[in-house]
Amino acid sequence: MQVVEAVFRSPLPFDAGAARRYGSFVAAVIDAGRAVRPRRIDLMIAATAAAHDLPLYTRNIEDFAGLQGVVDVIGV
Repeated sequence: MQVVEAVFRSPLPFDAGAARRYGSFVAAVIDAGRAVRPRRIDLMIAATAAAHDLPLYTRNIEDFAGLQGVVDVIGV
């Protein structure tokens, strides 16, 4: 986390790259038979991490079910 903060120095933007990832993440969640609406913000966070080739650290790994292989989700 300290490395990311030192490198980026500001919050990472939800930019065009993240938006493209978000669309594919929504499709993956739907394919996994899960509802998108309660996870939309989590998916935006995951898409932003993936667009910047960063792992996603979370206390709720199950919130990201269906994204295996597209973003590195690490439980803390």
